[in-house]
Amino acid sequence: MDLSTAVRVAILIYVLFAGIALFLLWRNSASQDSLKNAGILLASVLPVLIAVLPYLKSEKLEKHYTYCLFFDSKTKYLATGDFNPYDGAYTLMFANLEKIPEVLKGNSFEDFMGSKGLDIVERGIISALFMKFSNSWNISEIKTRTPGWGSIQWKADQDCAKTVISAEQIRNIFQKNPTITTPQILPLRSLALPDGTSFFTKIENDKERSIIFENPYIRMQIKMLAESGGVVQRGVWGVFPEDPHDMNRYYTVNFDIQLLTEFKFSKLYSPQMPLYRKWHENIGESLAQYDWGEIEKRINEHVTRKALKNLLKE
Repeated sequence: MDLSTAVRVAILIYVLFAGIALFLLWRNSASQDSLKNAGILLASVLPVLIAVLPYLKSEKLEKHYTYCLFFDSKTKYLATGDFNPYDGAYTLMFANLEKIPEVLKGNSFEDFMGSKGLDIVERGIISALFMKFSNSWNISEIKTRTPGWGSIQWKADQDCAKTVISAEQIRNIFQKNPTITTPQILPLRSLALPDGTSFFTKIENDKERSIIFENPYIRMQIKMLAESGGVVQRGVWGVFPEDPHDMNRYYTVNFDIQLLTEFKFSKLYSPQMPLYRKWHENIGESLAQYDWGEIEKRINEHVTRKALKNLLKE
């Protein structure tokens, strides 16, 4: 018998005996010591209330990430460079967008510091979630690394009740985002969520929007904010070099991504909460694949390996 089951059995026994005592006291309320016994009954409630008061609270978890889009003022398109860690990490975000080239094109970097940039970022997040949670929301991640390549596999840990969101539902939810709704632009299958979870998007303004999951246990919000932008005169280390003929060629547009999870009032220690905490961490891992801090680590490793390889040839 696990801890949760033992506690529930104990509560049932307590309720049974308390119910018998209440019934007898109710039926014999005119007895000489009934007032004293009623006082004892009320006093017995106090330590129980004191014991359970810590459960009457909620908890909030936060994770923050920085996403970067790079604008080439010469070509007027977003740029990723070629065969580098940034290009590899953002492939999922940009895949098939050449079919609607206008979403990648702008007159200046400022065009992407709003809905145009948020559309692309939102599409990247949805793509990452679909890839990871297509079959189950309760999963474990298995990473493999060899000298030539690395891979990530996900496996369902146990069969949990789920709500399945279809590709058509996704397109209806994000109907204002052409990078998601355009036919054959995003190869969607299905998204598995905890059973009874509602899923919707909320657009605050041109600079901020959210993806929200909510059920009786938690409320999870992925908030996207167009944060800042500006010229990178020395290029971007490991992505593309500076242009000696135009120091103001490349610009960066930065987005603050926040994962905000609130565990609902009075359910903080319910038996399901470990699964929801794990889900929060897994969602965070999906969002982290675009985080500049993580990509910069891979860039440094990539450039170092390349430099050492060239050095050993000499």
